[in-house]
Amino acid sequence: MHPELSILRVPAGSDLFELAAQLRRRVFIEEQQVPEADEWDGRDQQAGHWVALYQGNLVGTLRVLWLEPHVKLGRFAIRKDCRGRGFGQALFRQVLMDLQTAGRQKFFLEAQMDRIHFYQHYGFTTIGEPYMAAGILHQAMQNY
Repeated sequence: MHPELSILRVPAGSDLFELAAQLRRRVFIEEQQVPEADEWDGRDQQAGHWVALYQGNLVGTLRVLWLEPHVKLGRFAIRKDCRGRGFGQALFRQVLMDLQTAGRQKFFLEAQMDRIHFYQHYGFTTIGEPYMAAGILHQAMQNY
């Protein structure tokens, strides 16, 4: 991990959460053209939120929903100018470790098709058939 990278869990409504929401807007709504209603699904207040800070600047975010019997990982975004530098790997790895330390072992996510390999590296396997969500082809994945 980069020595100047910090990964923190932040509460919804905090200043860092608001910065994460701005990043999600840039990545999902502006870059990927996800409809606002799909991005802002009303679940942020009940979710856990992690952020990655590099040299004090927000570079990534990931949201966690506690659903039984698994945890759903999503809204995983890395700032465009920071992609390919290992920040996403560090953030994802830390969130998994934090959740496992808290006793959670079963994880589910909905990967964009071009991200499947990333999640396979962490032991996730595809389930079902690819499907469209928010105008983007996705694949459900789990680690159990």
